[in-house]
Amino acid sequence: MSDGARAGSAATGSLGTKTYDELKGLGDAYFDPAAGASWRWDGDQWWSYDDAASVDAKAERLASNGYGGAMWWDITGDRDNDLAGQLGDTFRAAPTGPSAPAPCAHPGKSWKWCP
Repeated sequence: MSDGARAGSAATGSLGTKTYDELKGLGDAYFDPAAGASWRWDGDQWWSYDDAASVDAKAERLASNGYGGAMWWDITGDRDNDLAGQLGDTFRAAPTGPSAPAPCAHPGKSWKWCP
């Protein structure tokens, strides 16, 4: 790397931000099941973030509406696979959604046959 950074080094938060790994033990944790949102309060700072409970709630909503996946804008700090692991567990436990007819599953082979 030309700027002196070491490739593969641990992610760190920027000014005013923290990674999941930094946040997961900070202050007191809260979860609102109606909103599907998690946050932490450490006495003078409030942090909104995803944890296993919010990821599970979001994945349940996605799975129940027929979606087959999800994405994060930034998942730095999930070194113990808490978030990605929860997402995978929730999707694996969900009923299988609709599937595409065989020709549509491989559009490069026979795209013209798809409805």
